[in-house]
Amino acid sequence: MAEETILLHGKRKDLSDSLVPNSEVSLRYIPSVNSDVDEVTFQSQESEEDKHLLEKDVENEEVEEGRYDYERALKFVGFGPFHFIILFATGLAYASDAVEVLAVSYVLESSGNDWGYDSAGNPPLSKSQKTAISLITFVGMMFGGYVWGTLSDLTGRRKTLIVSLLVNGLAGLFAAFWRNYYYFLLLRFISGIGVGGSIPIVHAYQSEFTEKGKRAKVLAALAMFWLLGQIFVASIGWIIIPHPTNNNNFLSWQVFLLIAAVPSLLSATLYMFLPESPKMLQQRGKLDKAVQVFKKVHKWNSILMCRKMTEFKVKSLTLEVKDEADLALPSCMAYGGLCMKIPIKIRKALWRTCLLFKKKYLVRTLIFLWVYFCLSFGSYGITIWYP
Repeated sequence: MAEETILLHGKRKDLSDSLVPNSEVSLRYIPSVNSDVDEVTFQSQESEEDKHLLEKDVENEEVEEGRYDYERALKFVGFGPFHFIILFATGLAYASDAVEVLAVSYVLESSGNDWGYDSAGNPPLSKSQKTAISLITFVGMMFGGYVWGTLSDLTGRRKTLIVSLLVNGLAGLFAAFWRNYYYFLLLRFISGIGVGGSIPIVHAYQSEFTEKGKRAKVLAALAMFWLLGQIFVASIGWIIIPHPTNNNNFLSWQVFLLIAAVPSLLSATLYMFLPESPKMLQQRGKLDKAVQVFKKVHKWNSILMCRKMTEFKVKSLTLEVKDEADLALPSCMAYGGLCMKIPIKIRKALWRTCLLFKKKYLVRTLIFLWVYFCLSFGSYGITIWYP
């Protein structure tokens, strides 16, 4: 028997509507010294089923008023042709990352004797230089993953994806025109920064448009685009690299790199016509804009499926409640002397990274890091060096 106290502001009122059906309740009315407040103490014993019914009633009332939480809004919009457009865009970005990561492995052997002889007279690439070219892309990915991932949380998914894909594509494009080792190394590093940004963000962007029941299947379909990217880069490498060009100043492996940069640029162009993630808009308090994105998805699904457009019932979204205890900056970062010189957004980003290593998240964080390390070591170790 749990004892609870309800303060009723104003006059006494009938509590029969507030009580849970089939619950044992005893009421004791206590007049308050303050005439504006009455206090009622009651004892109740409620089953879990009764509590669930009350929560469900509250949710139904919100839906009737047109106020949806995020998952309910996704479910109302459903899954249709517009989501396949989103999947194609994220898949193209993911495939372009695979192309840029693996392209260098097809270039190393074929280009080794071409470097520098036409201009500076430099010797062919040594083994250590080839190792550096293979390594530098992943160094860029390591920095890019953190920087772009953090920016996407602060500024939005779509804008960050467009910039990271442009960085990847343009750096890969310029690298095709350089046969200077150090310039090429720098451009591959910049390309890696772009790749590291788009890989994690495409998964977040895709999942935030997909309802919970279909999310796993859609993300599995997205993973297949990485394999398509591998098939594409291997195919164009097989077709282009073995056949010399008629121009000694622009060799076949340079043509290969030029074509390998195209998917990133196409993907960035496609994202310019797509909306921002409604989840990001909701988290940043832009609820009206989030509703407009859902409305657009609902509209285009109806148009592309050639069906009569049903009434759009999502009038507003509930504001997501954050764990302020976790997200609040500690005093040393909020008011510390040196920290005060760092912009507040950067301090918040650094603190969110630190949260991953708090006691309640530490084991899971370390497990995920180890699993990803092992997968990358085996996969990239073979695909980069085997060709």
